[in-house]
This record gives sequence, structure tokens and C-alpha cells, in this order.
Amino acid sequence: MGCSYPSAGRSPRGGSGLDTFYDKPVQILQTNGADGGLEDVIWATGGYYQQTSHGMGMGLASALRSNEDVADALIKEYGHLIRFPEGRRLQEVMDAFERKGFPGCVGAIDGRHLYIEKPKNERAECYYDRTRQLSLVAQVVCDHECRIQDVFVGCPGSVHDSRAVRISHPYKDVQDGRGIFHGGTSFLHDGTPVCRYVLGDAGYPLLPWLMTPVGGDERTPQEVNFDDCHTSARSCIERTFTLLKGVWRNFLRRQIGNVKTIMKEFMAVCILHNIMVDMRIDVDLDDLDSDDDDDQASCGNFRCRRRPRVQQAVQQPLRNRRDGTYGTAEGRVAKARLIARVNHHVRVHGRPPANPWRQARAAP
Repeated sequence: MGCSYPSAGRSPRGGSGLDTFYDKPVQILQTNGADGGLEDVIWATGGYYQQTSHGMGMGLASALRSNEDVADALIKEYGHLIRFPEGRRLQEVMDAFERKGFPGCVGAIDGRHLYIEKPKNERAECYYDRTRQLSLVAQVVCDHECRIQDVFVGCPGSVHDSRAVRISHPYKDVQDGRGIFHGGTSFLHDGTPVCRYVLGDAGYPLLPWLMTPVGGDERTPQEVNFDDCHTSARSCIERTFTLLKGVWRNFLRRQIGNVKTIMKEFMAVCILHNIMVDMRIDVDLDDLDSDDDDDQASCGNFRCRRRPRVQQAVQQPLRNRRDGTYGTAEGRVAKARLIARVNHHVRVHGRPPANPWRQARAAP
């Protein structure tokens, strides 16, 4: 049930999409005499439709229709802002991650849960996540500047990250031999070639284009260095979700509405996020709440639903990350090469700081 929004072509000025501009007005809501102000208020404050529409002198039905029209217009006019980089911009992204010890890396990937009410005519148990709440999975890929490159949203909350990535269009592009991960090759310090890839956490499968940490209690010092650098380089995706949920607070609460509309809203918010990044709009992360992570979701924000328990859960053995059935052989070979490269980087430049992206932002 995933909803994917691939890139919509080049920017209006052509090229690699660097020369973005926003002087072209978006023609939105030419019916009902509405404008886009209502959606900005709802998405930014997390307000409810009935109260917000009443305060702006609109009916509830008009507010719902206006919300979807604005999201559709943003996706149509500015959908090209969400895509993998090309040309000079791609090289800048790869150079930034190479300075962190990962040559050939084009971004970081992670997922979050968007909490919803039970969809109509759907089985509720499919949408329960590990916190016993109904949700949708949103998978995002970003670069070192927190610019969103890819969005895949719509999987039920019970779907694991490893499953979500296998039904997303980047995975399908790799299988079909096209896209950013097909073709381009970088070289390590010893001349060893490595394909383009993204950084993901331990919940993702190890693939030639998706590098995960080693993890476990039996790591070698080289693997510990790799995991530390991996965590440091991948922190940009955590900051991206902090900005998304902090600025656009609509997704901090449980969503009430059509599932397709919720997916469109999230896509529209990602587009607005990229516009803010391109325009260099500064956001103080210290002013944003840090308790918006789905991993820290509690019943204090909203009432948790109890998931029906059919039978006693069976304790599953811990997965051995060194098991040959996890990931692919090509992914393990590429990871071994990167471990050697990262250790060479640590010997030359030292260990990375805990969160270089936040420290760089705080520097004068």
C-alpha cells in the first residue's frame, strides 16, 4: 500500500536542479475562493480542521477540500525539488560524505511513523506498530544538508523497514538497472572501486547500495571505528526528521483523514522543507521539542490503543548480523572495503565528533 512520489523531471531552468527559483506563483484553489493560508496554519501548528477553519471563516468541507487541493498543487508545481542530485550537485554531496570517511555515499535513509486513526474498510492489525499505535511508515532519503532526495510513504505501521525499502522505487530502480545507484563508481584510497550507496541503520538489509552498521558485542576495533563514523555521517537524517516534525507540527499528532490525503500532505511538507533548505532559512533546533521521535512516543501525547492479542508471543532469537542469510554477498564485500577505508580515514583525520552536523551549525 506504499505511495511513492518519484522525481518529476528537471527544474524549470534545466541542468542539475541547482538553480531553483520560486517566483512562479502556484495557482491553488481557484474554486470556493480559498487560498493556501489554512493549510499553512494546520501543517505548521498541528491544529485541527474544525477549529482552524472556523477561525478563518471557512466551512469544514471547504477546509478539507482546500487542504487536498493545496497538496496536489505543491506536488504538481514543485515535485521536481524532491529527487536525487545530478551533475555538480551530486559531486558536492559525495565530496561531503567522503570527508566523513564514506566515498561514493549519496545520502542517508531512515523511516518514521505517522500516527493515524483506523482507516475505513481496512484491518486495524495491519497498521499497529511496535508502540501499539496505528500508523503509516514514511521512508526518507536526505543529503548532508538535510535536503530530501526521495520519499516513500504509505506502508502500514506493521511493515518493517527492511520490507518497506524492498518495495520502494529506489530498490526497484536498482533491480531494473537504472537510477542513481546504477553506473557511477568511486574509488577508495587504495584504488578499489565502490558503487554509489546510502547509509541506513541496522533495521535495513545490507545491500551493495545500502550500507548498515556492524553492531553486536563482538566487534573488532576496526568495526567499532566504522560504526562510529557511520553513526556520525548518518546523523543528518535524524536532523532532517527533527526539522520536519519540529517545523511542521501537524505530524506530531494523530492524523484524522483519508490515508491518501495524509500521504499527499507529507509529500507537500517535504517539498516545503526543501524550499526552506534551498532558501537557507535558519531554524533553531534548540527551540524544537526533542520528544517527537516515534521511538519515544508515549501515551502522554495521545491514548494508546491496545492491540488485540490472539496468542502468546514467541520469543524470537536475536539475529546474528554475521549470518550469511542477512543481506547479500556483494553488500558484504562492499562493506568490508568500506571498513578498511574508514579506518584509514580515522588514522589520518582522527575519530569523528558525536554530531558534526549540529556542531557545524552552532559554530560562529
